[in-house]
Amino acid sequence: MGANRIRHRSEPAEHSIAPVALYTMPANPGAEKFEPGLVNVSDTALLVAIHRARESKRPKALFRDPWARVLAGERGKRIAREMAFGFGGWPVIARTVFFDQTIMRMVTIGQIGCVLNLAAGLDTRPYRLDLPDLPGILDDKRQRLAGASPRCRLVRVAGDLRESEARKRAVDATDGESTLVLTEGLLVYLAEGDVIALARDLAARTNVQYWLLDVSSPEAVRWGQRGRIGRQLASANASHRFAPAEGPEFFRPYGWAPAEVRSAWDDARQLNRLPRLLRLLGAITPRTRREAYASLIRMALLERQPTYVGATTGMMVEMSGPQTARPTFLPG
Repeated sequence: MGANRIRHRSEPAEHSIAPVALYTMPANPGAEKFEPGLVNVSDTALLVAIHRARESKRPKALFRDPWARVLAGERGKRIAREMAFGFGGWPVIARTVFFDQTIMRMVTIGQIGCVLNLAAGLDTRPYRLDLPDLPGILDDKRQRLAGASPRCRLVRVAGDLRESEARKRAVDATDGESTLVLTEGLLVYLAEGDVIALARDLAARTNVQYWLLDVSSPEAVRWGQRGRIGRQLASANASHRFAPAEGPEFFRPYGWAPAEVRSAWDDARQLNRLPRLLRLLGAITPRTRREAYASLIRMALLERQPTYVGATTGMMVEMSGPQTARPTFLPG
């Protein structure tokens, strides 16, 4: 894929409403144990990190994230305990495996030169995937990742993803290289109008060729609103919102066509990561009704439609940077 360089750029989470927003380190690390559990949507990043850490400890782990436990801290562990009965880690595991495989495949064959990871929060792909060099790291991660070096160049872009100018700055950071956008666990927390604006803005930039995302179904959102888990998410302003009944097909009118669609439920079952109770539930459910489980969370690789001519405020300027053969990886 040309020279061994990949640039990893990020749209930070502390100014966005992303579910994987960064956790700000306390001045005194020892005070962490006195903090409450899930307080705001940013704290879901800690929960995701715990799920990745637990998978990494398995003898036959599907992936290894040696920094996940350090990033999550004791507070992340406590949040996971509090939400143990309503927020299983199987969707995180299935999503991580699919996203990792897709990114590596596209980078390896030279299909993309850049990955723009919007609101990546505690994502550690620049460190754990086999993606060549780059200095730089998000400030809030540096303290916990002391001694670790990213395998690719890491660039940070500040902004609120709900604002057009912030979205424009994020895409500008790709320097016009063929780009894969990554929104992992993000869209479900956004309003539909914000998702549409993001989709249109990305499609208006010709160098943004692919979009890797996950989409919850209305039934998944209803599950997340029930009982204790629902109350915890609501109190932290982290309730699930965006859940189009069309799934990934929702994005077609806004310039994006599904190229590959996977079911997190089906993948987790095939990977032997679906909890026993859910496996039993799927087994006793009539075949005609199992599609509801398969569609709870869809993971999709979308491809920009070349004929798309949609325009939105703030994203109409084409990238003028030089096209290169170097892969560019941009984390958030």
